[in-house]
Amino acid sequence: MLPLVALIAIVPAALFASVGMDLLLIGWISLTVIICAAIPLLTGMQKGMVGLGIVGGLITIPFAVIPGLGCISGLIAATACSIVIQIIPRFEKPLLSQAEIEAETRRMRGY
Repeated sequence: MLPLVALIAIVPAALFASVGMDLLLIGWISLTVIICAAIPLLTGMQKGMVGLGIVGGLITIPFAVIPGLGCISGLIAATACSIVIQIIPRFEKPLLSQAEIEAETRRMRGY
């Protein structure tokens, strides 16, 4: 039979060890989510397609949260989203020229 003092010393240690491991796991998952979601977001910002980068980051988050393969699957998904963002062309040309905008404005006002 264990003395009462030993029992009082053992129970909180096991309880805090569990809490410590839970906090460590939460920190690890948070770190992987931040890193993996930042990759497509930064790629989208560099390419000038911030909305597409946000969508890529949101797609990456579920893959980064998977407990056993979080870092690996998150990095694979982030890389795939970044490649897709790099492949999509960016259109620099406006839809209408300035002359066409002025003509449409005159037509709408009745000139």
